[in-house]
Amino acid sequence: MTLTKPLLPKIAVPRPASLDAGVGASGIERSAVSRRGTLSGDQLAELLVQHFPKAWRVACRLGLTQAQAEETAQEAFVVLLNRSREIESGKELSFLLSTVARISQNLRRKSSHLREVSGEPDAIESHSVGTTAFDIVERKQACQLVDAMLSRLTDPLRVVFVLYEIERFTLQQIADCLEIPLSTAGSRLRLARQAFEKELERQRLRNKHYAEEP
Repeated sequence: MTLTKPLLPKIAVPRPASLDAGVGASGIERSAVSRRGTLSGDQLAELLVQHFPKAWRVACRLGLTQAQAEETAQEAFVVLLNRSREIESGKELSFLLSTVARISQNLRRKSSHLREVSGEPDAIESHSVGTTAFDIVERKQACQLVDAMLSRLTDPLRVVFVLYEIERFTLQQIADCLEIPLSTAGSRLRLARQAFEKELERQRLRNKHYAEEP
């Protein structure tokens, strides 16, 4: 199955501040201590360092606020902890992100009466040394545009698009993560990209119209 390279440039995203502060996963750590025969404290700490930031930002890009995303990532880790004996070694991230996607979708359905939120790019976009104020504003606007267009995708298309275009998963990894056939993952990605590109073209036409106004 051949697809072109990702449409979007790689987005650098820092770790959640609460994890660096040592408070984001305290509930998870307490759960680990209270269970025998599951993950050890060291194993859990390693998984948190490796995968919590990714779980958090995927939840952000699926339309949750930072606070909701952190709660979702923590809940997903608790599920992983409870089912650690069932999960094949090396498959922890796939299990975690599939759980994040499911929890995020359920949360958004329950809150469907609320306005769709973006992944708060002002807070999660990182900048390299030497970046100008103009560059920062431009990147923030681009992130806001991406989040706005993501909000128009259905949940099945959105999660595949986020994992492929932003997290740089392969289609096979996405298929394994979501427990769907590889052909389904490829089909959803194509549909998501078509919808994304159409929306991007509409945005370009709007910008051109505004630029040509006297």
